[in-house]
Amino acid sequence: MLEKLYGAEIEAALSHQPLRSIVQTHSKAMQKLKEYGYAQEVVRLVGRPQVTVRGWELTLAGNLAYCMSCNDDSPGDSQP
Repeated sequence: MLEKLYGAEIEAALSHQPLRSIVQTHSKAMQKLKEYGYAQEVVRLVGRPQVTVRGWELTLAGNLAYCMSCNDDSPGDSQP
């Protein structure tokens, strides 16, 4: 689930569309991530007339946890 949140954050940054960083789900896993401090619930008002968008975003702690869980042997790394 961290990977899904991280991917949404990257997609939002690259597309310059901040609402794409919000993941909408009713997953019990998100509640666990919230308990760990890795995800937070967000509410945004968008458009005219205004529509409420509810979902989840990655916290800084979640971002760090995801990055630290990734394998250091990335495809672009050169090994002597």
